[in-house]
Amino acid sequence: MSTLPKITVVTVTYNAEKLLEQTIQSVIAQDYPLVEYIIIDGGSTDDTVAIIKKYEKYLAYWVSEPDNGIYDAMNKGVMKATGAWINFINAGDTFTTQETIQTCAKAFQNDIAMVYGGINVGNEKCHGFVYQPPLDLALYFKRMPCCHQAIFFKTALVKHYRFNTLFKINADLDLILKLYHAGHSYVKLEIPVINFLLGGIHTQDVPRGYLDELYVTSQYMKTCNAIYEHEAYQCLRDAQTDSSSYMCVSIALGKIVSQLETLKSKYSKIAVYGYGGTGKLIASFLGPSVACIFDLDAKAINKTHVFHPLSYREIDYDTILISLLGRESEVRTYLIEQIGIEERQIYSFDL
Repeated sequence: MSTLPKITVVTVTYNAEKLLEQTIQSVIAQDYPLVEYIIIDGGSTDDTVAIIKKYEKYLAYWVSEPDNGIYDAMNKGVMKATGAWINFINAGDTFTTQETIQTCAKAFQNDIAMVYGGINVGNEKCHGFVYQPPLDLALYFKRMPCCHQAIFFKTALVKHYRFNTLFKINADLDLILKLYHAGHSYVKLEIPVINFLLGGIHTQDVPRGYLDELYVTSQYMKTCNAIYEHEAYQCLRDAQTDSSSYMCVSIALGKIVSQLETLKSKYSKIAVYGYGGTGKLIASFLGPSVACIFDLDAKAINKTHVFHPLSYREIDYDTILISLLGRESEVRTYLIEQIGIEERQIYSFDL
C-alpha cells in the first residue's frame, strides 16, 4: 500500500475559456500518483464548462453554479477535498515542471501546516517569466510572503479556518497570517512552484488591492509603524504621480474630518468597526468619544478595548462607525444580517 499522502488541487474559475485548458493540462501531467483534482466554476457563460467536460474523466469533482466570489468558491473546493494536503491553482497558472508536486511532497510532515515556494511571474503577452523568491513568513510586514498558488496547505487546517469571505481580494493572505500567528510550522522551498500570470483578482483593482493588502496585514501587527515598510504602501505612494491625485486624497480627508466632528458633537459613545490603519486614525481623532472598537480578529489583536462584533450587546454605544473605506456596503450587510445590529445604528462616511 502506498504511504504517499493524497493531494487535492483546486481550480476556481469564471469565464476562463482562454486560460483554463493550460492549467488543467499542467495538473493532470504531474507525475505524482495521488492527485485529486477539483474545479469549482462560478456559472460561466462562455465555453469554460465545455472545457471542463472535455477533461471530466480526470476530475474527482466539478460544479458550475453561482457563488459569492473567488474565496467562497475556494471554500467550496475545500469542503469537497479528501486529500491530506491542498493547493489552489488559478486558471492560466501552471506548475513549473511535471515533478513540482512530487518535489514539494518531500517536505510534507505531520507537524507542518504549509509548504510553499516562489513563483515565476509573467503575463499573456510576454514569452518569459521573472522568478520571485518566497519570503519567510516572519517578514510578512515587508510584502505578501507568497502566492496561494505556490502553497500546499494541510487540508484539515484549511477546513478548520476556511477563507474569510469578508475579504474579497486578500483572504488568502489572511489565512496565511492566521496560521502563522497561531504558531503553526511551515517549510519554505527556494524553488519556483508556479508559473503565475498577472491579471488576477489582486491586480484587477490595483489601488483597492494594495489598500486591502495593507489592511489585512495590519490586523496581525502589534504596532502599525512597520506598515510604512510594506511593498504595497510603497506602490501606493509611487502611484501618486500628479497633483490631482493628492488633491483627491486631500478632499476625501477633509470630508472625513468634517463628518467625524459632526459625529463627536452628536454622539458621546461611538463604536468603531475595524482596527486597521484607518480605524486607528479615526479612533485617535475621536478620542474619549470612542466607546469601543469592533473587529473580527479581536482575540488576535489582544487589546482590552477591541471586541468581536458578537459582543455588541455587552457594549454601551450610540452608533457604529465603519472605518473600512470601500467596504462599507459589505460590512453593513454583515452587521445587519449576521450580527443583528439595527441599520439605524450604523454610520459610514459619505465620500
